[in-house]
Amino acid sequence: MRHDDWFLTKYEEINPPESLVFRQYNSNQAGEILPNPQMPHWPRELRTTIKLEEVGGKTKLQLIWQPINPAKEEAEAFEASRSEHGKGWGGGLEQLDAYLGTL
Repeated sequence: MRHDDWFLTKYEEINPPESLVFRQYNSNQAGEILPNPQMPHWPRELRTTIKLEEVGGKTKLQLIWQPINPAKEEAEAFEASRSEHGKGWGGGLEQLDAYLGTL
């Protein structure tokens, strides 16, 4: 059985080159917000804040990821998985780094 993951992203702030803030939701292809099919108690709405700062000729990235107005079960699910958050974000940032290295 094939499973497609869709995510709806709504940008709140775009402040180049300092920061980017967006909300993210599980959705279907039509953009309707849905519960996470693999984790039923996962927060329905998440805010990601990315802050960028030049430090010694390199870019320091700070990523803040938090649920917005989570129900008790959603907050607990988010906190219980906190040790795994870096795997998803870290993997994505490693792919970005590899891609940027090809430019």
